[in-house]
Amino acid sequence: MKDKFYSMHHVCVDKSGNSHVVTVVGKFSQKRDREYVEEEHPIMVGKQTFPGAVSYFKRVMTRKLTIGMSICHPLDDFDKTVGEEIAKRRIKEGDDVGTLYTHDVTMLTKDQIVSHLQCKLKYICDHIDDYMERMSNVKKH
Repeated sequence: MKDKFYSMHHVCVDKSGNSHVVTVVGKFSQKRDREYVEEEHPIMVGKQTFPGAVSYFKRVMTRKLTIGMSICHPLDDFDKTVGEEIAKRRIKEGDDVGTLYTHDVTMLTKDQIVSHLQCKLKYICDHIDDYMERMSNVKKH
């Protein structure tokens, strides 16, 4: 299945009174995998029971949501496309802000993905100064 991307943005104000536009992007993917399973089962031979094991592969669906973000500098004009590209690049490079996994097909539906993005966006905006510091430390190294 092809990856799907969801995005949203919001204006936040830091402790110095500067406005920043925060963009979050969620990359959703799912795939079917084979999972190796080994289970202990008693084996009956005649009237006697012996310890034994059964091993097999089962198919599982793995669903994954990875969230990336970008913060627009207050002196720059906000460009939604640029913000989304930066957040997607951070996901690709492993500099994301979180990943959720599930094997349940009723989890990570479109409405749940949007809800997770809204919660992450609110959290980043509520802690904008911490994220700005994190980003400046990453650039220095």
